Amino acid sequence: MNKAVKIFTGVLLLCATGLIAYYNFPVYEQHKTEKEKYHYWNELVAKNPKPENVSEEEFIAKNKSGFCWRDKKYYSEKELKDKAMVHFTETFFHYIKLAKEEKLVRDGGDIVQESAYYCKKSDTGCRLWFVPTTKTNQDFKNILLNDYRDSPYYMEYLRGLYAREIPMSDTLADYINLYDSYAIFHNGFEDQRIILGADCCSVLKEKDIRKIPKGIIYGAENYSDESEIPPSIQDVTEYGIGVYYLSVNGFYYNIAQKDYYAEREQDRYQARFHDIRDFYFLSNCGELLFKPYYAQSANDF
Repeated sequence: MNKAVKIFTGVLLLCATGLIAYYNFPVYEQHKTEKEKYHYWNELVAKNPKPENVSEEEFIAKNKSGFCWRDKKYYSEKELKDKAMVHFTETFFHYIKLAKEEKLVRDGGDIVQESAYYCKKSDTGCRLWFVPTTKTNQDFKNILLNDYRDSPYYMEYLRGLYAREIPMSDTLADYINLYDSYAIFHNGFEDQRIILGADCCSVLKEKDIRKIPKGIIYGAENYSDESEIPPSIQDVTEYGIGVYYLSVNGFYYNIAQKDYYAEREQDRYQARFHDIRDFYFLSNCGELLFKPYYAQSANDF
């Protein structure tokens, strides 16, 4: 084989290797994407595995009846709610972490500016607060409408409510054990100011959730990545998920200028609200499926 043939053969081999790599790369990426699309589902299912000495039939039957295999018990609806609320607050802690690290992203893809500076200087913001109270969502709306300065962003107001900071989800579990009724304030950055009144949350059964008009949310946002349930799964309750749901009913609020020249300071600004009503799949062990979840639009309330 002369030199020219050797060179030509080498070029062919190199091109062939490149083509193989080119066409194999999308296959790998697609496989990786498919796996990531279901990661919240896979993580939740893995927390409640089938014991080796249990048949598939028994495993499915007890899953559908609400049994938690991991903890070897049935939880009451109150116990499920308490555990679910602790798990739900992880969405807030994730948001707060992103704000402190200046990694919040707007819908258009731009990084939110100055969130880290705000979190550092504020003594109430970028924090989660627990309030022992019976005040409902509407009660807190009425308070804000009466005087915008009665806001969770003012330390004097928080002190008057005997509010306690929640530095981590385990702390919330301790507070819940002490009080039967409570509210939660998420003092996020900019438009992420959320109040969950004492009537915010409840556990619903599958038959109740079917009657509620709603849309399902898969998409990515600051709280969590995009995620789906594998399409091959026809009945999620066979996996001990979706027998129960956590209903979350609260509201965002902001303070907007109303009449800058009004005589009384409290009349110069006005609180505005955007209602939240979301429904999260629960495992029989009281943990949330973060994505997907159901949400109601304001028109469906």
